[in-house]
Amino acid sequence: MTVWNKDLEDKIRKVGDYAEAQVKDLLDPKTPARRSVLRVLFRAVTQGVPAMKKAAVAAGWKFTNHWVPDMMTLADIAERNCSDAAEKIRKALPYVDDFVQTFRNKDAHTLLRQIQAQKKLNIKY
Repeated sequence: MTVWNKDLEDKIRKVGDYAEAQVKDLLDPKTPARRSVLRVLFRAVTQGVPAMKKAAVAAGWKFTNHWVPDMMTLADIAERNCSDAAEKIRKALPYVDDFVQTFRNKDAHTLLRQIQAQKKLNIKY
């Protein structure tokens, strides 16, 4: 059972900030794909994983590196507690899901190719 408190709300907001930064970087057609790869990987290691681990612990479970389901769970927790902390997470999830679908594409085996494919779609965030 998750106990809602200010600390958990703050941690969910940090996950949302991370998700927003990642999606914006992935979709920005002005940023070269190679630069996006480096920034996305660096941000994932330095901000994303620590933020998700802290939020998961605060929510009462262990982060298992299942990003989309865990982000959805955090968003659900925030919404059940009448908080807008997960607003950025909810906004980013459709783009993340689209990126996961691109990842499953047989022509996009590397992160660089995945990001190149996303940028070519010229999706606005």
